Amino acid sequence: MNETLPAELQTIASVREFITLNSDNIFGALPKHLTAERMIRTMCTAMSRNQDLLECTQHSLIGALVEASTLGLEPDGVLGFAYLVPFKNNKAGTTECTMIPGYKGLRELAYRSGKVSKLYMRIVREPDEFGYQYGLKETLFHVPKGNAADNWTHVYAVGKMSDDDDPMFEVMSRADVEAHRDKYAKGTSRRDSAWQTAPEEMAKKTVMRKLLKQMPLSSEIQRHVAADEYYEGGVFDGTPGKSRVRAVDITGSLPAPEPPAEPAQKTTPKKPRKKAEQKPTGDDPAADFEREVPTGTTPDMFAGGEGGTP
Repeated sequence: MNETLPAELQTIASVREFITLNSDNIFGALPKHLTAERMIRTMCTAMSRNQDLLECTQHSLIGALVEASTLGLEPDGVLGFAYLVPFKNNKAGTTECTMIPGYKGLRELAYRSGKVSKLYMRIVREPDEFGYQYGLKETLFHVPKGNAADNWTHVYAVGKMSDDDDPMFEVMSRADVEAHRDKYAKGTSRRDSAWQTAPEEMAKKTVMRKLLKQMPLSSEIQRHVAADEYYEGGVFDGTPGKSRVRAVDITGSLPAPEPPAEPAQKTTPKKPRKKAEQKPTGDDPAADFEREVPTGTTPDMFAGGEGGTP
């Protein structure tokens, strides 16, 4: 590594070098539409754009990249499929990187599952004609009449399962979205917060998560929906079991899988040995009575003879 580079570039170069050396292990599950070089370049670009990522532990950076690679989501932070986000681990006193799917990434995972045939979100503005009804006959209609300059009043998500003719939908008013934001999201007043830079996109993501929770999707998708909502708070408290960063061996290779346990060998129980019958000697009558009595006989049968013989 060139030690004349600035500290920030040295950090990026170090991470890039490690990932390149272990690319076979890190990108083993990478789908065809992504390449290892593209993912490495994406991470380095994200680190150069967000200086806080430079403070993240290498372990968490690699774990976040493995997570993104496994899901087939490019965490460039531009297309909106996934983001590399630094969080403070207050318990450990470190900064850790987490991969968070964007709403486009969650939608992509839902489509990829094969169970969802339709999933979209819409913003409702003040001049629009809009109405909906829940119950036995659920209906929703929306006739756009406004433009981007008009204030928005509602946001909704519509989803349809592949094996069901009836679509599902969820509606949130602007007040509902903002109440959710104030309750669960932290740091929303920062200038770089997504709630400040792209409030309508965050509203779409919020209502889509609400809809996905109601749809019968895989536990893997539901896990990412729940984790995405959890990490929206902006602070990772280090509680075990809540981290989405997978444990990765950063010493040079991923841990080798444990060999399958050998099947237990069947053991045939040993039959008890039959006591050898001892013939009476006649010298010790008491000893003769302690010998094994043949089947079908009793000790009384031996009591009448002289010398203890039958």
